[in-house]
Amino acid sequence: MFFLNHGGGVHLGDPVQLEMKLNGHAPTHTMRAGEVNFLPSNLPFSARCEGRSDFLLISLEPKFLACAAHGIGSQNRLELTPQIGLNDPLIHGLALALRAEVETGGASGPLYAETLATRLAVHVARKYSGQTLRCREESRGLAKYQLRRAIDFIHDHLSEDISLKAIAAAVGMSPFHFSRLFKRSTGASPHQYLLQCRTERAKQLLLQSSESIADVALRLGFCDQSHMTTHFKRAYGVTPKAFLRNAAVLGN
Repeated sequence: MFFLNHGGGVHLGDPVQLEMKLNGHAPTHTMRAGEVNFLPSNLPFSARCEGRSDFLLISLEPKFLACAAHGIGSQNRLELTPQIGLNDPLIHGLALALRAEVETGGASGPLYAETLATRLAVHVARKYSGQTLRCREESRGLAKYQLRRAIDFIHDHLSEDISLKAIAAAVGMSPFHFSRLFKRSTGASPHQYLLQCRTERAKQLLLQSSESIADVALRLGFCDQSHMTTHFKRAYGVTPKAFLRNAAVLGN
């Protein structure tokens, strides 16, 4: 069999013996929790496990991965090499985060999922292609006008489920290149920055309006009051309810 997309799996269970037949060879590897297999698209293979296996499957469209390589500066045709039994904590962590997002029905919004997928694609393209990618110079981040345009776009669409593609298009860049340069410029991913802006705006609205905490959360694009409370407490050290209580005491 073969994958139409670049794909593989993260092993989540107890150690199992995996026999993976590739290019006429069938080496056996003991897969341990957290280890990763990754295969290029259209590569014939067969696999057999001894014992129960528990794999989280991941899949990347060839076009998406090629765009990732191009977005970080590669002008060459991307060719991936098969990887069996990788110890790659980044792929492991991103795969688990994507699974959690799917299981919650995309509660964190498209920008979060796109950020995870983009980071995964760039990492795979850079680390597991058959050639060395010449990445663009990124030490200076976005130009000032580009950063201002991106920030203005985020603030103008603060309560919406904006996508990474939409923000990057407003700046005139590919999502892959933009995401990396934005973090270089601000110290935060586009999704983290969006949450920071929403949380700061929530603080202002709680002080200036009579809206309930739940209404403010929904107004600003949080999936619910609990979602906003989590990020509010992370930013300010108190829950929105405690913040309002403290503000009332100080006001008196």
